[in-house]
Amino acid sequence: MFALHAAIMMGANVLGHLFSGTLADLLYQLTAMTMLQAVQLTLILAFFLTAFSFFPLLKVKDGERVKAIKKVADVVDHSPKSKEWKIIALFAVSSLLIGFGSGLVIPYLNLYFNDRFDLSYSAIGLVLSLGQGMTVIAMLIGPKVVNRFGEVKAVFLLQMGSIPFLLLTAFTNVLWFAIIGFLFRQALMNAGNPIQAALVMKLIHPRMRGTANSVTQTVFQLGWALMGPVSMGIVAAYGAYNGYAIVFTITACLYVLGSVFFLLVFRKKVAKQVETKTA
Repeated sequence: MFALHAAIMMGANVLGHLFSGTLADLLYQLTAMTMLQAVQLTLILAFFLTAFSFFPLLKVKDGERVKAIKKVADVVDHSPKSKEWKIIALFAVSSLLIGFGSGLVIPYLNLYFNDRFDLSYSAIGLVLSLGQGMTVIAMLIGPKVVNRFGEVKAVFLLQMGSIPFLLLTAFTNVLWFAIIGFLFRQALMNAGNPIQAALVMKLIHPRMRGTANSVTQTVFQLGWALMGPVSMGIVAAYGAYNGYAIVFTITACLYVLGSVFFLLVFRKKVAKQVETKTA
């Protein structure tokens, strides 16, 4: 379910990237708009599409079956909230490390391709949409990796597998190598996200799942919020090649730290839970 949901989201991102890059270029070429105005109008359209998404979301409510499951869980599981908060904090630390790494490079991949390779907005939109398409495939394959290695090892292997491709993107001056590195990094790193989301639901008591999801998403986005000035400051100081190489390398280090932390902490947690259920 988590993999399918994430794959649908990524599929929509594919269409969004393709449409937005092409729309900005067409508005610039076929109208009297400047490129800045074309991009602004594209972003305004994106805002209205996002706002419209809230209406179907308001229709989502807990069914009777979900309410019954929560009641049973409250009766059966009397674990203290402090235990739940400890697990949430561990998830948050892992998400924070990955979020800081992502925040350094992912929001600025369009600038990377424009600064280093002088790609047009349409070409950048195509590359980004291909990355989302690769991620859709990887997310659908993710459950098979889980069946073989378990949730924790699957997340670790997928995230660590993305590191060589991230470094390839960082240091290459060949456009096709950069695109290949981006595509595989995008697919492998994001393929673990629905697996992690499912693991949160598995380890956290039903009454705390909403809180757990909110906390992990908040700390992840915190990295994106804080790392922008750092990332672009480094690029401005060291240029389009050295600047991005430094930023991508820092991201790779943070990814490794976050992945290793996740493996060491949650491998034991999952094994303990399995033993408890078996008993």
